[in-house]
Amino acid sequence: MVIALAFATVLALQGPASLQAKPAPQPYSTPNYGLTFQTPTGSSYCPLPADWAGSDHGTILFLSPPASCGGAGFPSSSRDFSPPNLPRIEIFYSYLDLDEQTKLSCNVFGKAILLAKRRPLCKDMSDGMTTITIRAPYKADARAQVIITLVSEPHRLERDLQSFVALANSVRTCSSQWGSSDGKKAFVIGSGPPCPANASWF
Repeated sequence: MVIALAFATVLALQGPASLQAKPAPQPYSTPNYGLTFQTPTGSSYCPLPADWAGSDHGTILFLSPPASCGGAGFPSSSRDFSPPNLPRIEIFYSYLDLDEQTKLSCNVFGKAILLAKRRPLCKDMSDGMTTITIRAPYKADARAQVIITLVSEPHRLERDLQSFVALANSVRTCSSQWGSSDGKKAFVIGSGPPCPANASWF
């Protein structure tokens, strides 16, 4: 009885069991923001907990799989994983508030194509990891933005950069039709061809 009680106490202190990373399906699509892209071959992601409640704002694709996954914040782009410094591509999208825009500084590392236009790659360093960011505005049902960030170790940056650029090149706008609450009217989010029927959001 004492042993069983002690074991239960240890489990309580450890909290809920951690989630395991899963292979990332292809392609990815968000009908909420009218975007789709191809995920890198061999990449993985941390699934959202079953009881997660939040808002669709993107995901994280790991180029080296995490040992374990934890919870998630309110935005779906915020995932808990371990160890913390893992090579990955972070995808974030949101509506664009023109009143809050500020001109961002950028240490230009090069350029890549995102949404049919060559855009600057901004390079930075954080906690010994190299970060490369590319961003673009686009039109969903209102003005929106997509920001893609590579986080990589310096010794594998060249290899990871290829996956990052390929993902950025594959980003497309797509359209999804939504019904209204009265069941009579429908509206469309996004533009271009319908979002792929075989795509996943995760």
